[in-house]
Amino acid sequence: MRREIFAKRDLELTVEHIAKSYNLDLSSNDLTSFSKLMNGVLASYRRLDQFAEPTLAVKYPRDARFRPRARTIGSTFGMSIGVQN
Repeated sequence: MRREIFAKRDLELTVEHIAKSYNLDLSSNDLTSFSKLMNGVLASYRRLDQFAEPTLAVKYPRDARFRPRARTIGSTFGMSIGVQN
């Protein structure tokens, strides 16, 4: 099982640090209250972390030895084919 990102006390210390960075004086009751509110949001993020990140299927696999190069359609002078003004 994955370790929790924030323990209860760690979260309160983090909220206290953020509050001090904005020159806010919060009581211990305020810190506890804000921490409880944030726990609900963090629970949602923890749930999202459990899902696998979606990836797109590879359409054009490439060889690791060569970098892909852009192809230009048309002549090297003047307007290229397919470009409209």
